[in-house]
Amino acid sequence: MKMQKNQGFTLIELMIVVAIIGILASIAVPQYQTYIARTDAMTEVVGAVRPYQLCLTEHAATQGVPPADGSAWDTFCPQSLTGTDGANGDIISVDYAYVSATAGTLTLTFDSATNGVSDALADNTVVITATIAGSGSTSFAVSGGTVAVEYRPKL
Repeated sequence: MKMQKNQGFTLIELMIVVAIIGILASIAVPQYQTYIARTDAMTEVVGAVRPYQLCLTEHAATQGVPPADGSAWDTFCPQSLTGTDGANGDIISVDYAYVSATAGTLTLTFDSATNGVSDALADNTVVITATIAGSGSTSFAVSGGTVAVEYRPKL
């Protein structure tokens, strides 16, 4: 009589595979959620800040300094100095502040989680600093805010 070798997987082998898949999933899901929150922040911040960046850049190129007050802002920008003009989606307000002859800041405030904003961004702010060089060129960088560092967009 010829002996046949059993083919297939043992129960312990299957349990090891399931455990490995579970470990990989427990690592991947939080990373995916972080990625989604960072993508949301980048999309919303860039969409809301672009009109303000254009205004600041135009003012700096022609005047050599950022707008110092509301009348200087209104000359170049149809958006109001503070409030929701220019804001979109999950951003509820964009506020401009004069810092110095070479800098100004834009503060963007996210809506609450009850209105569909991710928990990582809800009710938080992102501060963007505009720095004006002697030539009138303007650069922008995220300089602070209450949004966690890992969710802050790169401009």
